[in-house]
Amino acid sequence: MPCRGLRSRSTSGVSVNRDLGVGWSRWRSGGTLVRPGLAVGSVSHVLDLARGVLAELDLDVVLDRVLRAAQELTGAGYAALGVLDSSATGLERFIFLGVDDVARDAIGALPRGRGVLGELILNPAPLRLDDVSSHLSSYGFPQGHPVMRSFLGVPIMTGGRAYGNLYLTEKQSDGVFTDDDEQAAVVLAEFAGVAVANAQRYHRARRQRDELQETVTALEASTEVAHTAGRQTDLTVVLEMIATRGRALVAARALVIELLEVPDTLVIAAGAGDWNINLRGSRIRLANTVAEVALQTRQVQPIHEEPNRARFTWSGLGGLGVRADSGLAVPLIHDGRPYGAMIAIDRLQDQQRLTDSDARLLAAFAASAARAIATAIAIASERQATLLRCRAGA
Repeated sequence: MPCRGLRSRSTSGVSVNRDLGVGWSRWRSGGTLVRPGLAVGSVSHVLDLARGVLAELDLDVVLDRVLRAAQELTGAGYAALGVLDSSATGLERFIFLGVDDVARDAIGALPRGRGVLGELILNPAPLRLDDVSSHLSSYGFPQGHPVMRSFLGVPIMTGGRAYGNLYLTEKQSDGVFTDDDEQAAVVLAEFAGVAVANAQRYHRARRQRDELQETVTALEASTEVAHTAGRQTDLTVVLEMIATRGRALVAARALVIELLEVPDTLVIAAGAGDWNINLRGSRIRLANTVAEVALQTRQVQPIHEEPNRARFTWSGLGGLGVRADSGLAVPLIHDGRPYGAMIAIDRLQDQQRLTDSDARLLAAFAASAARAIATAIAIASERQATLLRCRAGA
C-alpha cells in the first residue's frame, strides 16, 4: 500500500523515561525499553547504535554518528541531516552521506529547506513516501543530482523544540521504507535529540569554564602589573614588563606598545617577542592608524579585518615594515585619558589568528596596564617638576 504523506506521532500507552527525555513503552520480557510497533529483533541493534550516539559530547561527531546509524538501520542509500537556522524556517547546516565529491560538485548549493525537505520544518512529524517526486511540495532535483525515489524524514527535537531533521532516501533492498524503518528512525532521532542536548550543555559548560579561566588568567596578569607598578616607577621597566606579560597572555608572536607623545603623534615605546628593537623611539602620526580607531571607539580592533588591515599596512607599524597576518590593537585608557595602544601581532605557534577570546583577555589586561603607565608617567613628571624647582631654587 502506498504511504504518501504518512505522518505519525502516537503517544497512547507511552511512559516517559525522565533520564532520557524520550517516550517509551516498556516491554516486560527482560525489562527492555522498546517503541510501540518496533520489531523486538531490532531493539538490540537500535540501542547499540543509540549508545554510540549518546556516548559522544562533540556535536559534530554526534551528528555524524546519527547519520551513519540511520543509514545502517534503514538501509538507505543516502542520508542527510539538516540543522534549523535561528528562525526555524530554513536550514543553516546540511550534512550528508552517500553522495560522492563529483556529484556534490555538480549539484551546487546545498539545500536550504525548501520543497519536501521544508515539509518537516513546517510540520515536524515523520514523513514517509514511496516516490518523493509525487509529493505536492516536490519540484524536482538539480542537474547532476543522484536519482532518489523513496523518502523517509524524521524530526529531531531538543527540549521540546525542533533542532533539525533526518532525511533518508533510496531504500536499497525493498525499494521503499517500511513501518519498521520509520519506527527505528524515530527512536534514533529521539536519542539524537538527547545527545544533541547533552553536547550543547557540555559545550556551554566548557565555554563558561574557558571564560572563567580567561578571567583568572587576566586577573593574574593584571595583579602582577599592579604589584610591579607599586614597586617600580621607572616607565621603561613598566612598559617592558607590560609588553612581555601581554604577549605571553595571548601567545602572540610580538607585542608592541605605542604611546601618545602629543595628541597627534605616537612613539613606539616598548616591545616583546619577534620585533625589530631598532623601531623603539620611532614616531608615527596617529591619523589613519588602527591605534587611532581603538582609542576613538575604546574597543579592541582586529588588524586582520578591513578597513583595519589597510590602516595597519599603510600607517603605523605597517608603514615601518612590520608585517602581520592577524593582530589586535588594544586601547590604553585610564580615567578617561588615552595613553596609547598595545599592538599584538600574530599567533606564536599554531598560525591561527588572534581571536575574540584573546581580545577579551587583552582588554581586561589593558585596564591595569594603562593604570600602571599613568602612574609611572605621573611619578616621572613629578620628579621632573621637583628637579626643575630645585634647580630654579639653586
